[in-house]
Amino acid sequence: MARLRYVGKRLLYVVLTLWGVSLLLFLLMHALPSSPGQLMLGEGGTPDQVVAINHALGYDRPIVAQYLSYMGGLLHGDLGTSYLFQRPVSDELRIALPVTLKLAVYALVLDVVVTIPLATIAAMRKNKPVDHAIRAIPLVGIGMPPFWTGTILLVIFAVAFKLFPAGGLEPGVGGNLRSLFLPALTQTIVASAILTRSLRQSILEVLQSDYILTARAKGVRGLRLVVGHVLPNAVVPTLSLLSVLFAGLIGGVLITESVFALPGIGSMVVQAFQVYDIPLVSGITLVTAALILVMNLLLDVMYTVLDPRVVLK
Repeated sequence: MARLRYVGKRLLYVVLTLWGVSLLLFLLMHALPSSPGQLMLGEGGTPDQVVAINHALGYDRPIVAQYLSYMGGLLHGDLGTSYLFQRPVSDELRIALPVTLKLAVYALVLDVVVTIPLATIAAMRKNKPVDHAIRAIPLVGIGMPPFWTGTILLVIFAVAFKLFPAGGLEPGVGGNLRSLFLPALTQTIVASAILTRSLRQSILEVLQSDYILTARAKGVRGLRLVVGHVLPNAVVPTLSLLSVLFAGLIGGVLITESVFALPGIGSMVVQAFQVYDIPLVSGITLVTAALILVMNLLLDVMYTVLDPRVVLK
């Protein structure tokens, strides 16, 4: 029951935060120096054409009426109409969002696959050469922005060795996995370095705990000790860090999609900015905020499941 109340409160927090984001986006749209009609037409638009477009889009109405219409649309899933594609923003997101979600999940899986073994090996070989190497080498990835890391991987593995597609998204499960591997690896190179150091430190602290010493006294050794006793407790603080890094992961994914020419919301938002497509940019921003909030909620709930000692408030 306590967990249900906690989830309910967090869901309310998500709703209020999304409302705040939507309000901020609405105010920013009306703070632009040019009207939407002027932005759409550019310098070549005549005053009559600008007035006609603003009237058609409802931007000549009182701001309160515009806001009520805007919120009414959001409550019904209407994010507006894209100037660029001349279609509802929600329709465009239904096409592009799955690509971004696949890439984000792929990157998270790679983070787990890379982080847990590296952190465990480093902790179990504390201050040995392999420990120093695991802590030092990934730091190179932190110093390089995602677009630079992605470009290097693209040149080496797609252009030079032709092991992966150079861009786009191949059809089918296998094609998706091949096309998204390098973009996901780009994100993992940055995130895994931070997560590995965090998890390594947590493992070292857990190894000094009384219950680990007791388990060793009972003859528990090796993989059984690590998997059954160490990792379930050591991974909890890293989950908190992952919830913080997830926002950066989504932002990095949007950049990485442009490098690898993936048809996700990252590539779409670049096109939207180029033509000042305000409804599309606002829709992408709102959906991205929702993804980050929901993922943080899931990670927080997982945190309480893994560590029952956490007090739910």
